[in-house]
Amino acid sequence: MEIGDVYLVTDNRIDNHARVVISNPDSNPNQVVWVNFTGAEGEFRDHSCILEIGDHPWITKQTCISYKDARLVKQSDVDRWVQAGTIKKLVPVSDSVITKILEGAEATEELPGKCQRVLFDQDLIS
Repeated sequence: MEIGDVYLVTDNRIDNHARVVISNPDSNPNQVVWVNFTGAEGEFRDHSCILEIGDHPWITKQTCISYKDARLVKQSDVDRWVQAGTIKKLVPVSDSVITKILEGAEATEELPGKCQRVLFDQDLIS
């Protein structure tokens, strides 16, 4: 697992949001921050990071990062979920998209404090 890796739940009846790893799992494998892509439409969406078609193959319309839904996960749990077929790994996002997502993480007021601390401790946001 690396920063920029993207995962998707295999059963879209459960969830249909792709998740992006935005912290460095090597620095803290027990507290990996991931955020999810969600449609950008809607007045209550956080527009701190807008992604467009072409920013990632999974994106088919204007998309934003849902920082309020950021979670800490363990690398070992994600590895186990992949092995079990619960989630699948997609193509990672590019370095430029990770930079954009991290800039949004720094700008948003929606990122949970525990996720913010991990990113700050890894010098990914200031």
